[in-house]
Amino acid sequence: MMKSVGNKNRLVRAAVLTLGAVFCILPGNGQEWGLVYCLSPWIWILCFLFYTRTLEKKREWLVFAVILLAAYEVRYRHFMGDSALSFLIASDLLLVVLSIAAAIPFILDRFYCRYGYGPLKVLMFPAARIVLERFITGQQFNLSLTQFDNKWLIQSVSVFGDVIITFIVSMVPSAVIFLVLNRENRKACRIGTIMLAAGILPAILGGIRFHTAPRTEKPIRMAYASGPQKTYYEDPSDTDPGYAENLAYLTRTVEEAARSGAKLIAYSEEAYIVSAEEEKDITEAAQALARENDIYILLSLDSENKSGEFVNKAVFIGSEGEYLSDYTKTNLIPVVETDEYTPGDGHIPSNRITIDGRELVISYTICYDATFYKYLLTMDPETDLFINPSWDWDEIDDLNYRMQAISAIENGIVLFKPTVDGWSIVTDPYGRITYKENTIGTDYDQVHYADVPALKVNTMYRRISRFLTPAWSILALVMLLELFRAVIMKRKK
Repeated sequence: MMKSVGNKNRLVRAAVLTLGAVFCILPGNGQEWGLVYCLSPWIWILCFLFYTRTLEKKREWLVFAVILLAAYEVRYRHFMGDSALSFLIASDLLLVVLSIAAAIPFILDRFYCRYGYGPLKVLMFPAARIVLERFITGQQFNLSLTQFDNKWLIQSVSVFGDVIITFIVSMVPSAVIFLVLNRENRKACRIGTIMLAAGILPAILGGIRFHTAPRTEKPIRMAYASGPQKTYYEDPSDTDPGYAENLAYLTRTVEEAARSGAKLIAYSEEAYIVSAEEEKDITEAAQALARENDIYILLSLDSENKSGEFVNKAVFIGSEGEYLSDYTKTNLIPVVETDEYTPGDGHIPSNRITIDGRELVISYTICYDATFYKYLLTMDPETDLFINPSWDWDEIDDLNYRMQAISAIENGIVLFKPTVDGWSIVTDPYGRITYKENTIGTDYDQVHYADVPALKVNTMYRRISRFLTPAWSILALVMLLELFRAVIMKRKK
């Protein structure tokens, strides 16, 4: 009879572990599934925690490790696309490291639940997740990406930053399992209930904020285009697009955008491939077109600097033809870009302009830059509109726009992300998507249009962000010290 009960328990736990693996995979494969997409991390963390907190034999850790590795392999594999064999091997090794790192919070949680104290048993797992996110692996452990569609909860980043999402999504399953495993202990049930309520409260407050948020009554019409470089990459020849082709594309798209009532046209990342000599010519041509058509232009270039080094840059030109500012991509993608381009100096430009009688402060970076949340905090706090020309690829799917949109909510600004081969979006400061278009497979000569809201929010996060990083670090340190205390107390026994 006891053996039958044991077999039944093992089957239940195996089913829970399998369910966790399925939901661990979903964030990379089901962006249009709405509620399921948002719930996926809550469910896989809940399942994995239940398994690790109830395992009885050491070999069960090996089963857990294999399942975790398999889940991460499937979840992240498609981001690589059709890469070279050496890059695929390197990415496989990276996934192994990620899987090992992902297991650490579960191991620490299991240990502390055996030897630790009361409410801190609920906090050990989320604290360990934060350590991984902030100090080891970055975005792979940032759960805010999966919660972007959870408009109630995502509002909390405007106060505490994106870390709070990882903390909440990790803490709530931890509290649930704590309640389930200690349901006969009245004191433990009270502790678990309080922790659970604390995890749910930010979503309730966020729902109030989201549903009472104002909207822009008169959005600004803006345009974006891919640039002739995309045509070149689709059908490479012996030479890059020549100056004549670049000029013809620029002239046609600027004039078309102006005729359609657009007040600004932005080009996706590396829209124009030019030499050092041609950069001056095409910039001057853009200035003349801006003046003649009364339109602002954000020109994206794959160019050379004065030292002959290749740079990925953007130039902002005013509606009267004035050269307002320029920016060189600072955060380069490892391996893919670091050997090809020279990074910029890290200064994010801002320009105060007037469109339709409204003053706007516009800041801009390029693609990967916007995934570094701390970096965007160096942006002008008066920024109303943040433009981030990007170049995505099919396999990265929704990941890039989610990272950028979360940055926009934290900073209380409007995001305009013109993209080639991916999702172009516009979001307001509350995370509402006012425009979304996938440019994969479209006509790259086409000019696209979006109505961009003029709406600025002063977030608490910008005011207190300099205190938050130390605060999260202190929480992690306290939990580590508590873990050491538990180790010492165990040895004394």
